[in-house]
Amino acid sequence: MKAVRIGITTFVAALLTIVTLGWSWTNSHHPPPLRTASHIVLGMAALAGVFALVKIWRRDAPRVG
Repeated sequence: MKAVRIGITTFVAALLTIVTLGWSWTNSHHPPPLRTASHIVLGMAALAGVFALVKIWRRDAPRVG
């Protein structure tokens, strides 16, 4: 189970890295209205990633197998 958690954590870390890079890229390449829309989408992706990490690593996570 720990290997699955580490694999998912690695994937989410990559997602959060891409979100961070996308956030900074949109700051310099998009006009303000498009920047706001992009930041909303990127923020939702980041929140989903953090939520996933919390659910995966919480102490009372269900045991499989």
